[in-house]
Amino acid sequence: MVWRIRNYPSEMRLLSPSIRAKAISIADSLLDERYLAEQAVTIAIAQAEDWATHQTEVLYHVMPHPDGWVIRPPNGIKPCLTFATQEDALGIAREIAKDSVSGIVIHGEDGKIHQRITYAYS
Repeated sequence: MVWRIRNYPSEMRLLSPSIRAKAISIADSLLDERYLAEQAVTIAIAQAEDWATHQTEVLYHVMPHPDGWVIRPPNGIKPCLTFATQEDALGIAREIAKDSVSGIVIHGEDGKIHQRITYAYS
């Protein structure tokens, strides 16, 4: 299933047009990665809302994936690394993020955002 601006999940109906467009793009990418539609929509909405709020930050997302846990890079494209556990993914995400002005968004197994960590140059 591929969603479009005029054909999207009902959960996205209350999003602003720019956030909805971002959520649709993210959800479509997640579907390409074999996420279930319900999980893809939940994650996409959370990431799109986060994107709208923090457009100037570089954010790495630690999130569930059918193959374990992944670190999704700031540009929102396909995950760059896959791990067996959330803890392993978070450890590497911290190493990547701590050397720049960036942050980590930690998702739970349900795909919803559970925590944000922000870093500045040290």
